[in-house]
Amino acid sequence: MKKSNGILGLFLVSLLVACSSNSTEPSLKPIVTTPANSSPSIGSAANHALLGSYSSTFLIQFNGPVQWKYTLGTRTASGLSENTLHIEGLDKTRNPGDIRTVTDGITTRMIGAGTDKECVQFSNNQGMDPKWITPESMVSASELSANLKLVGEETFAGRESLHYAGNAARVDVWKDARFGLWLDKSTKALLKMEFFAAGDDEFFWTGSGTLYALYTVDGLNPGSIEPVAGCALSVPLPDSADHLVRLPGMASFESKTSIDEIRAFYQDRLPKDNWKEIEPLDQSQTAIVLSYQRNAEKVEIQIAPVTSGGSTVKLFFITGQ
Repeated sequence: MKKSNGILGLFLVSLLVACSSNSTEPSLKPIVTTPANSSPSIGSAANHALLGSYSSTFLIQFNGPVQWKYTLGTRTASGLSENTLHIEGLDKTRNPGDIRTVTDGITTRMIGAGTDKECVQFSNNQGMDPKWITPESMVSASELSANLKLVGEETFAGRESLHYAGNAARVDVWKDARFGLWLDKSTKALLKMEFFAAGDDEFFWTGSGTLYALYTVDGLNPGSIEPVAGCALSVPLPDSADHLVRLPGMASFESKTSIDEIRAFYQDRLPKDNWKEIEPLDQSQTAIVLSYQRNAEKVEIQIAPVTSGGSTVKLFFITGQ
C-alpha cells in the first residue's frame, strides 16, 4: 500500500495555528471615551451569512523562540465554503503543509501538500472537521467586547462600518493586549480585527512571545469556487454506502445492508469493470476479505458486520507493485 507521510500531519489541522517573524504592531486609533452605541462582539463574524458571498484572510504572526506565521483564507459562494491554509516557520510535526478544503456543509473535500496532493473526503460532523483558528476561537468574545469603546464610523470593504478599539492588561491568556474591531454597520458582521498582545504560545507550544493577528474581509462576491479534484474512487460504491471517508491509499464507508449483500455487490460489479480476483475470498467470524487487481492497481476490501445491524467496509488501494 502506498504510504502517506502528509496525512498524519494533516490532522494537526485540528489545532490550526501559526505565526511568523517580523511581528508588527497594529495601527489602532486612540481610544475615545464615547460609550459604545451598540454591543460590539467578535462573535459578530457569525453574521457573515448576511453579507452573502465574501472572501477573508486571517493572519497570525508569533515572535518568540520560534517565529511562525499562520494564514487562513476563506471564501463563500453558492452554498460552498473554501478554506486555504498556509503555515510557515514550524517543523513538519506541527505543520501539515498547505491544504485547501471545500465543503457544502454536508461533505468536506481537501487536497494539498498536507494530503500528499491526494483528495481527502469525509462527511461533516463526524469529528474530522478541521478546527480552523478564527478570531472567535483565538480570543474570548466577552472579554474583548467588555474593553471596547467606539472610535467612529468608517468605510471598509465597501461597507459602512463601526470602528471600536480597546486595550486590557489581560484577555484570556494574553497580556498587555491592544485591539480594534470594525463591524458592518447594518449586519454587525466582523469586517476587520487587529489584535496585539504578549503571552505563551498555546497553539504550537513554542514558548513565550508576542502575537499579532489581523483579520480582514477582502471583498464581496469573490466568484465561483472550484471543486476539489481527484476524489473519485476507482471502485464502485453500493447505493447504501454512507459516511464515506477517503484518505490517501484507503477509504471506508458504512452500510445498513448485510456483509453478504456487500460481498455480492462487489463480486458482481468488479469483474464487469475488468477487475480480476487475485486471491480467494477469505472469510472469518469477524470479516470477509476480497482481493482484486486491475492493471497495476490492487484493492483489498474488508467487510465487517455491525452489532446493531449493517456493515462497515474498508478499502485499501495498492499501486505500483
